[in-house]
Amino acid sequence: MTTRNSSEDHKPKRQESNREIIHEISAMIEAHPDLRFHQILHSLNIIETSYPTKEDGSKDYEKGYIKDLFYEESVTTLKKINERENK
Repeated sequence: MTTRNSSEDHKPKRQESNREIIHEISAMIEAHPDLRFHQILHSLNIIETSYPTKEDGSKDYEKGYIKDLFYEESVTTLKKINERENK
């Protein structure tokens, strides 16, 4: 009996989610032609920015960075997009 690894198990949902993510990006491009691509990705929660905390407890916006979400599954990314839309 052959077992599928976890990567194989995610393929159908991953591909379906990727297509839906592309649809959401396309819809945002059409609805907001003035936005730059990076702004669209940020608005859809596809990328996240993290800010270190200053000594006074405030966020240090000058030292912000984009989080590396390389291992995030597409299903999770799509869920974050949908959560944003439901707020």
